[in-house]
Amino acid sequence: MLTPCHQTLFLLSLLLMSTRITAVIITHNEAANIGRCLESLRGIADEMIVADSHSTDATLSICTQHGAVV
Repeated sequence: MLTPCHQTLFLLSLLLMSTRITAVIITHNEAANIGRCLESLRGIADEMIVADSHSTDATLSICTQHGAVV
């Protein structure tokens, strides 16, 4: 039998295990930086969403190469 404290810890651990993190990044012509940014989120964010503001450089292709939803 679990104590009330252990029950609370158990429920919190279940909640944390089911929590998903979505990273949302707003960009405009960030080809020089976006790859490093997305790589830094690996293992932290479950999903990466990029909201791009009409970039004219390679930002969008870099984002899709890193698995981000654009």
